[in-house]
Amino acid sequence: MKKLIVTFALCALPILPAAAGLPWTEQMTAAVTPEELKADRFVAFRKADSGMLELVCGDTVLQLNPRSFEITVSGKGASFTFRAPEEALVRLQDGSERSLRLQDAQSVIAVPEQWAGIRGIALALSGFKADGKLLDLKVRLFAGVDYATGDAVFELRPEEKETTLRLATWPGALDGRDVDATVMPHTQGILIPRNWPKVIDAPYTDQGKIGLVYGRSLYMPWWGVTSKDKSAMFLIETPDDAGIRLFHSPEEGTSVTPKWLHTLGRMGYTRRARLKFIDGGYVAMAKAYRGTAKENGTFRSITEKIAETPSYAKLIGSPILHVTARQYDARNKVDALFTPYVELTRKIERLQKEFSLPQAYIHIDGIGYRGYDNLEPDQLPVGEKAGGKEGLRKFLAFAHRNNYLVVYHQQYRDMYLDAPSYNKELLVTREDGTHHVEDTWAGGANALVCATRALDYVRRNNTYLRGIGAQSDGCYLDVFAVVPGDECYHPDHRMSRTQCYEQRRRCFDYIKNNLGIVSSEEPVDWAVRTLHLVHHTVWAVDGERNNFGIPLPLFTLVYHDAIVVPFEIPFLHALISAGMPYLSIDANAQDMEAVRLVAELHKRVGLQEMTNHEMLSADGRKQRSTYADGTIVTVDQDSGDWEIRYPDKTVKGNAIDWKAN
Repeated sequence: MKKLIVTFALCALPILPAAAGLPWTEQMTAAVTPEELKADRFVAFRKADSGMLELVCGDTVLQLNPRSFEITVSGKGASFTFRAPEEALVRLQDGSERSLRLQDAQSVIAVPEQWAGIRGIALALSGFKADGKLLDLKVRLFAGVDYATGDAVFELRPEEKETTLRLATWPGALDGRDVDATVMPHTQGILIPRNWPKVIDAPYTDQGKIGLVYGRSLYMPWWGVTSKDKSAMFLIETPDDAGIRLFHSPEEGTSVTPKWLHTLGRMGYTRRARLKFIDGGYVAMAKAYRGTAKENGTFRSITEKIAETPSYAKLIGSPILHVTARQYDARNKVDALFTPYVELTRKIERLQKEFSLPQAYIHIDGIGYRGYDNLEPDQLPVGEKAGGKEGLRKFLAFAHRNNYLVVYHQQYRDMYLDAPSYNKELLVTREDGTHHVEDTWAGGANALVCATRALDYVRRNNTYLRGIGAQSDGCYLDVFAVVPGDECYHPDHRMSRTQCYEQRRRCFDYIKNNLGIVSSEEPVDWAVRTLHLVHHTVWAVDGERNNFGIPLPLFTLVYHDAIVVPFEIPFLHALISAGMPYLSIDANAQDMEAVRLVAELHKRVGLQEMTNHEMLSADGRKQRSTYADGTIVTVDQDSGDWEIRYPDKTVKGNAIDWKAN
């Protein structure tokens, strides 16, 4: 039988009653001694007759079941429940793995604990068994309230010896059965209504059914639920080794379960999250996270970045030309794509002559020896077929005469098996000693080079380009900002996910400090403070209508004025998010008209916050966004109608029966 021991000490001084006439913010500021700011002055702890352990702080009440570990948190007139944690995964001394329930601990000791403004309940779990044998694993679960914010705070604290904790959940999933909708920064953002008719089963996963933070599952480390005009927002504060399990059914609603993953074989360190009560819905949640991003330094405005990198200002209101010099199909031994530099120049001159092109940001793929997605990270020297060194230098000179920016695609995660410096000792090595190898891209089979070696390649390749007089105005470092961090177990370059992100940032910093514009693939949260540009934010759509939720611009509500994001299709998504327009090098008059509309919008509001977003129809097909200067954009994806209402003029048209006026 489980032995449940619950011990607790009453508050030395109880929370001041309402009759004292001081809301707790005033109580804080009125303090005259350090003792008066202790958490137990603001957060009361008691054991209810039902056996529930309760924390009370003003109108915030946290109830914890010490047997099932279910939690209910109430505040601001709303109540939200966390389900019991799912099974954990442990590794035994013999290397085998077992699933176990945290609730199966033979001993659970609950005691109050406090620090700073946080007071809570710490559950010390021990006495786990596997195959009838006692394990030396201990786990401490903490649930508390931060009186300074009113937030609930959760921690999972592992104590590992021979038995290691590989995967755990704490707290459990927010119960989605009695809420109106679940909101997630799953790609650009989605809202999943409680009665959404489709089953959603872990799209965009990274490990089994788990999607990691900083991938497409969660661009940003938070999600939430809404009920009427109240919301609860779950914020992961230790995101590098965290993920989610997403599942929705019309019968059970949406379940988003937080998952804590091991790092280099062990849980290793304390994992932490908090629950924030929000007045309002998805916009209010996004704005709350914007405040968090500013607080922790993840948010740096475009204006700040321009002061550091003046050439960045040229991107505001500029179209982006994404061109490929060469892509070689190594399997069929033919060029899949090929446009010599002289031809690229002629095509851009046509755009200048027919439509005018006063500014442009030109991204070139495939300048290397065998072109795009070949031989990386040894893609250089410059390939001869597209024009060689001289052709590339002439193209750069042409672009710079016209005040255009030119950046190169570079790839420092893939290591092709026929790359000159290929060596198994450089590769990302799994825990079992194997390596990831795939045969997906044009250049043939590739593995992954450890990020601890990436900066050496970045430095060598760009030193070479500078040496031949072909230095660019920046670089796009492929996949670094979309693929979650790699772990490497090679004894010469062991690397955690956190260290992987640090190594990737060092590569970004090299480009920024030595060339100028630094970009990558998608706008994951950890990289926003450094990047100037990403190449897209994926909308949560599969085709135009087969959505697995209602797409929302959650990322744009947080970061519109912190990073430039281009949009290609659909046109209406570009308008609602006021992004930078893609321009085809073979554009016609209608293409150019659409680009000019989006470019003007970006020119006017590219440095402005998206202050509001509204769904004007139940299915989200009609939406409206508002920017800090008062500009309002309305789009209807069914009719194709759109309208941009600037402070000084209104422009509107139809994206299906193309017209603008």
